[in-house]
Amino acid sequence: MRNLSLAWQIVLLLSLALLPIGGFAVFEAVRTSGRNETLLAAELLRVANRAAEVERLEIAEGFGSAKALARSAAVASGDRAQCSAELTDFINASTRYVFAGFIEADGFLRCSSVGDVIRDFREDEGFRLQIENPTRTVTVVESGAVSRQAVLIVSHPVIVDGAWRGTLSLSVPRDVVRLFDAVDDSVGELQVALVDDSGQFLARSDYAIEQSWWLPVGLADRATEPETGPYVFRENDTRGTSRLYAYVPIVEGELAGIFSLPNTPGNATGLATVATAIALPVSIWILCIMLAYFAMRRLVVDPVRRINRSILAFKGGNRGFAIRPLPPAPGELGDLGESFTEMARTVNEGERELSNLVEEKTVLLLEVYHRVKNNLQLIISIMNIQLRSTTSERERATILRLRERIMGLALVHQRLYETPSLTAVPADGLVSEIIQNLTEGGDDETGQAAILTELDSFPMNPDQAVPFSLLVTEALLNALKYTCHQKDDARITVQLRLEDGTVHLLVENTIDPDVIDSDSLSSSGIGHRLIGAFVLQLAGRIERERTESLYRLDLRFDHVTPSDAPERIGAPGRQGLRRVS
Repeated sequence: MRNLSLAWQIVLLLSLALLPIGGFAVFEAVRTSGRNETLLAAELLRVANRAAEVERLEIAEGFGSAKALARSAAVASGDRAQCSAELTDFINASTRYVFAGFIEADGFLRCSSVGDVIRDFREDEGFRLQIENPTRTVTVVESGAVSRQAVLIVSHPVIVDGAWRGTLSLSVPRDVVRLFDAVDDSVGELQVALVDDSGQFLARSDYAIEQSWWLPVGLADRATEPETGPYVFRENDTRGTSRLYAYVPIVEGELAGIFSLPNTPGNATGLATVATAIALPVSIWILCIMLAYFAMRRLVVDPVRRINRSILAFKGGNRGFAIRPLPPAPGELGDLGESFTEMARTVNEGERELSNLVEEKTVLLLEVYHRVKNNLQLIISIMNIQLRSTTSERERATILRLRERIMGLALVHQRLYETPSLTAVPADGLVSEIIQNLTEGGDDETGQAAILTELDSFPMNPDQAVPFSLLVTEALLNALKYTCHQKDDARITVQLRLEDGTVHLLVENTIDPDVIDSDSLSSSGIGHRLIGAFVLQLAGRIERERTESLYRLDLRFDHVTPSDAPERIGAPGRQGLRRVS
């Protein structure tokens, strides 16, 4: 959650808080939807049973009429003319039936309500069943053999003196089947169809074939199931939509009715039912989440972002943007924004004053470095005048060494004056310039040896640069003094390294034992004592080594970066350059 914005985190927490309530609402909605479907199924079954009962009465009336005609003397007499007249009079007197006929035992229809018409029914499946088991039947056909229209046929066996003489049939047009007129309007427009015992559709409330899409699929398999009596089931129609159906037998084993409600929201199921049930609670949940999100954006997130932009601007140095007034924000956030703006103004003013103070002190420090350097340069000039007027070689050598020491000190102040930071001196440049001053400004006895340098570049703090420059000057003066000038391999090697926070200075020069006396390199001279004092001020370690042809000075001390100088410099420095007696 750390990578999410504040608004989304609050939305997520609020979603988790509302989840139990939403889950309970969805559960109740689904359960209510289930109860509604149960009630709807019960109502559908009630209306279907009422409609089927009306049709049972109509079919029973048809059986009664067929039975009465089958027992009439005209039909039983075998007189075809008298039989046809009887059936014709019956049809003319009835408003329900359109055809009446008597199929004799040999399978031919010779007696009917339409006069001299003869039809062969020997290959008819229904007639074959009558031969095997004479009984009353009800069938629906799309086109009657004589009437040439969709009819419901009610048949009754004709028994004379205990012998089966044939079957008498009455045809009822499907458009007057009372099943479709017996629908209860209390449940809306009901869709109805008739099926036989094999699941074949016999009659529909919509006569056009294209209007039969609502009929269930797989009804033939359902019709063969052992379940009997009226029941309700859910099945997909030919369009793949789930619908609620009622199956009600009208004539057991012969005829049944299929009933279904139009596909209204109350008649949906499966995913549609669940979606309908959870639509309202989910909509309320989404509305709450959106309201919480936009409220948090307006009341919390946007003010926090404005304060954050001001903080980032303050951090990046854009103080003008940071100190400008923030737009009004609610409650504590408004107070926080005003407090930050006031703090930014105070800090900005303090920094401006501090910057002016630092600039003044910088100018003053530059002036100090410049004046110190000028004063030291004045002393060097006076010593040069004294050097030109002296005739004693001993005094001349003493003045030269003293001048070089002062020039090393002046060089540090010159570099500090030229450095932008005023707190760091480039160590390699300092050593290089000391070497250049000693080799170019010395007398004829110094400056003939080859000088090899290997210098690392790193900054040095002034508190270390001053004693370091004086130490390098003293070491190089000694090296130049005692270097063998007559040999071709006379050389001075100067190495400066910074390794793991330690400064390593190596000054190595060739020597000629025949030229140097035994006390020249002893530790009793003033140069050696000065070097020891500088090493003490640097808190370093020095090693000296002499061979027949080489003299080596090895110095190591801890490097102090300019940023650490106020904390680390001073322990040795508090002693200062002690007076050497």
